[in-house]
Amino acid sequence: MLNDGDEDTLLLKDVVAEAQDRFGSHGLFPKGRLTNYVRYTKTDMEARCEIERIPRSSPQPITLWRPDPI
Repeated sequence: MLNDGDEDTLLLKDVVAEAQDRFGSHGLFPKGRLTNYVRYTKTDMEARCEIERIPRSSPQPITLWRPDPI
C-alpha cells in the first residue's frame, strides 16, 4: 500500500482495514479476522528494515524505511 499510494505514511488501522477488505473472505482466514496477521507482518517488515513506524504518534503511522543519513 505504501508503494501504490501517493502518501508516504499510512495509519496502521487503515492498513488493517484494507487487508480485511481484500482478504477477509479468503479461505486461509476461516474466521475472517486479519488484525493479528497484519500486526505480525508489520513487525517482521520492521525487523527487515522494509518499513518503520513513526515514534510517539497515535494512531500509529507507518512509512517505508529510511536509512539514517551518514
